[in-house]
Amino acid sequence: LEFTWDKIKSDKTQKKMLIIDEWWRMAFDELAAQRSMKIARLSRALGCATIIATQQMNDVMAFENGKYGKAVINNCATKIIMGLEDEEAKSIRKIIDLTETELSRIKQYSPGSALMIAGTTRISIRFTPTDTEKLLVFNDDETLKRYYEKQQKELMKREKNAAEKNVKSAEEGFGSAAPLDVDDLIPTMDDDEFLRKLYNEAKNKKDTEK
Repeated sequence: LEFTWDKIKSDKTQKKMLIIDEWWRMAFDELAAQRSMKIARLSRALGCATIIATQQMNDVMAFENGKYGKAVINNCATKIIMGLEDEEAKSIRKIIDLTETELSRIKQYSPGSALMIAGTTRISIRFTPTDTEKLLVFNDDETLKRYYEKQQKELMKREKNAAEKNVKSAEEGFGSAAPLDVDDLIPTMDDDEFLRKLYNEAKNKKDTEK
């Protein structure tokens, strides 16, 4: 964090973004917690957008009676609260003034649903991942298998379309294959191998766990 803070301060005209994930693991260290608080307070003035993500709100609030947890959260201009268990929801309520309805919704949110707070605006939102995002986030073997099969079908379809277009062009007497459209482009072998690698890794991981 010391190194990161020096980089943030080095040039405030340069646009930057800092992402801190699993922040609760830093919240138990006095120096790290202090530095995180300073970053949350001052980074915007130095041209840096900061995203701090965490779970385990009970643990965050337990350290120094929630001193740093409150400071970091209160200095975030936009807050996104996803589904929480009852105790964690109560911890959040100690920092953010939530209505009974909002508190109830937070406890019932399914993955992808959240309450977004920006200033005085509060709305329920829903994140809908694309197929690629699902592949990267939910990398279980079944999801990867379905995605890989879908890619294989798309590959075969594009190859067939390209072949049919070339045959048609030859029959019409052009003497050479027609140029391919962008839609006819076929994924490279690197893409195919990458998907196969992801699928095999996920499958091996699941087999090992069994």
